[in-house]
Amino acid sequence: KLFINICIFSLFFTNILSLLSLLSLSNSFISFIFCNIYSSKLSDSLYKIHLTNIRKPQKLVFLDSYYRDWTLYFEGPQLKAYRKGKNVPVQGFANGWEIDPNEIKNNFSDAYYTTNPDGSLNLNMSLYFEPDKFNKPIRNISIAGFLSLGLSQLILFRKKT
Repeated sequence: KLFINICIFSLFFTNILSLLSLLSLSNSFISFIFCNIYSSKLSDSLYKIHLTNIRKPQKLVFLDSYYRDWTLYFEGPQLKAYRKGKNVPVQGFANGWEIDPNEIKNNFSDAYYTTNPDGSLNLNMSLYFEPDKFNKPIRNISIAGFLSLGLSQLILFRKKT
């Protein structure tokens, strides 16, 4: 778990800063701003993100290999995708999304965000790698096949003795 409440602008420190956090907020996809973000890695394919005091459009940058199937979801009464499939490559390798508070207010009910007295938004989001939803069923099928094969070999071995 990581909370960063200082703002850092840099093109040159990208590699050093990636050691601190895989997620950042920025005014552009060129410079990174590390502020008002709390993230927690639950697995290699799922991160919980809490963004605070979003007043104007910001860029959320996830410093992991770009793949279009990384999807941001708003947490609320049910998960709702935010700009699904519209993340963009950042600096040739990372994933980026524009977080626009006006778009959020216009397209999502207030159950998906909280508004601060100054009008800024707080957001609870999940970042999920969509292809991972197939891993569990495939793994279960593989385990069942392995156990079936092992059991059949055990039965055949007992019949021979």
